[in-house]
Amino acid sequence: MLRMALMAAYLDQYPDVTQDTIEMFLTASVGELDAYIINNTPGTDYTDAMDFLFKNDGEADNEGWREVTQNGHTVIDWFGTGLDAAYFKNMYTDFPPRELTDDDIKEVNRIGDQVKMIQQTLKYWIQISRDEQMAIARNI
Repeated sequence: MLRMALMAAYLDQYPDVTQDTIEMFLTASVGELDAYIINNTPGTDYTDAMDFLFKNDGEADNEGWREVTQNGHTVIDWFGTGLDAAYFKNMYTDFPPRELTDDDIKEVNRIGDQVKMIQQTLKYWIQISRDEQMAIARNI
């Protein structure tokens, strides 16, 4: 959840990113995310990725995402009783669009071609199954 919130906050301010950056937000280690935020947010003084999220979650100070110490442990917590449907709706509604690159379009087309091949293969095997059922029914 924090990865999606961090990515949404980053894309809100810096919408021109590559697919590799999107994948990095979803799969990178915390250290890589911290380094990326520090190196790719010019003119800011964010100490790490969570600091960026705390300051850019669209909520007032000490509301929204925040650090809380509980039983001697520091945890990341959402202010309030929980994340409601409005939070998620705002996240995907305000998610900035991204221009598809030529590589992205090629990848979409490649996936479409693979889906078409799988559909044709399934159609072929369903027809074979029907033919076998008809042959069995005729022999009974």
